[in-house]
Amino acid sequence: MADFRGPVHLAAVEVERAVPAGTPGAFALGFARPQEGAVFISYVGRSDTDLRAAVLAHVGSRYTACFYLPLESAAEAYAEECRLWHEMGAMELDSGDHPVPPGDHACPVCD
Repeated sequence: MADFRGPVHLAAVEVERAVPAGTPGAFALGFARPQEGAVFISYVGRSDTDLRAAVLAHVGSRYTACFYLPLESAAEAYAEECRLWHEMGAMELDSGDHPVPPGDHACPVCD
């Protein structure tokens, strides 16, 4: 998963401590399996403006862990979300359909 940071327990205090606010970025959510030393990814997403707020929106959901990657722009966040979406199983993810681009950007995997 590129240079994603984590896993971080998907709890408000942990997310607020680890994930930067006010920056674009991509993230992945899943389930920690400490006994296996693994996190299984089930959802990918991004924020074009505030990565921390996007991850915090999932606190209290069924997911227990997240990985995140702060980026410089909405276009970079979209590109990473696309790469991760394709890499992690595309339509089999809970996040469903192909990520929607900001503006007229093209998917770096599909093109």
